Amino acid sequence: MNNRGQGNIKTPAFASFKFVVTEKGHPIHFVEAKLSDASITKGLSYLKSKSPDTRASLAHLKGKKYFINSEGIEHIPAHKLLAEM
Repeated sequence: MNNRGQGNIKTPAFASFKFVVTEKGHPIHFVEAKLSDASITKGLSYLKSKSPDTRASLAHLKGKKYFINSEGIEHIPAHKLLAEM
């Protein structure tokens, strides 16, 4: 692991995350990638609930929706998220 992030984190629900961006060893952004704007997974919800101050995103390649749900997890088109990085 380096200070930029870590890949394929497993949660107790065994959901795989593509990225956990870290800073000084602490998570600052959970990112799950999907082809379409699918539903938020239980694993991403779990991580957000355990780290409420950490940004959590479901980045989708083909979807067009952008919103933040009641848990504070954002649905965001991948190109918009990548433009921020």
